[in-house]
Amino acid sequence: MRGSAPLQNGENMQRLIRLSQLASTPTRQGLLPVSPTTIWRWLKTDPNFPKPIKIGKGITAWQLNEIDTWLNGFQSSAKESSK
Repeated sequence: MRGSAPLQNGENMQRLIRLSQLASTPTRQGLLPVSPTTIWRWLKTDPNFPKPIKIGKGITAWQLNEIDTWLNGFQSSAKESSK
């Protein structure tokens, strides 16, 4: 799957992002500048990190709007702590 795929969720279309698009590797830049291992670690240690959804056998994805919300909250708290 290339790009994020729409998923019908009531009246809202939800965009999904897979781990290969979310995390970065030495040869490919993802949405976040962290490794796939870091994403899985955040899932276990950060209660605010969005939970993935299973969309098929061996296919896990995150709702892009939840990732955006998490990033905005993370950035807001970083700005407030630097004041």
